[in-house]
Amino acid sequence: MGDEPQTTPETTGPTAEPATPAAVPAPPAPAPAADLSGLPDWAQAEIKGLRKESASYRTKAKALEDESKSELQRALDALEASKTELSTTRTELTRSKVMTEFGIDADMAEFLSGDEAAMRAAAEKLTRLATDQRAASLRSAPVAALQSGGSAPAAEADDWDPAEIARQVRDASVY
Repeated sequence: MGDEPQTTPETTGPTAEPATPAAVPAPPAPAPAADLSGLPDWAQAEIKGLRKESASYRTKAKALEDESKSELQRALDALEASKTELSTTRTELTRSKVMTEFGIDADMAEFLSGDEAAMRAAAEKLTRLATDQRAASLRSAPVAALQSGGSAPAAEADDWDPAEIARQVRDASVY
């Protein structure tokens, strides 16, 4: 037993695992700007040419990057303009629908603003005010035209036009 060589169990084959994980090599450190004067002329010319080519590629890459950013900015600006136009169009459509529903003239459109609920509230108020004003003017007009005794003045009897009265009644009614 004393002279026999001792063997250690070795693992070979596909199941063998290394004892320590293999170290990932670090990327090479950039070489400092070396003095090229010690190199042959052809090597110096080659290095200068490669540096010049590399600089042109960096310049082109930067220009393409700037161009793509400006294209992206243009697309974002167009998107924002479209959103604004859509919002304006929706507001105008809602205003038009409310005006049609409440029978409001286009002259009164400036009083309808905000969202649909605010436009409806303003339209109801405008309609109520217009109706109250028309009713008050219709109630007071016949009374002012009558003289004591309940008869109309003789001068206005000649000016009486049924078509004009029908137009006034039609304009005063709310559709």
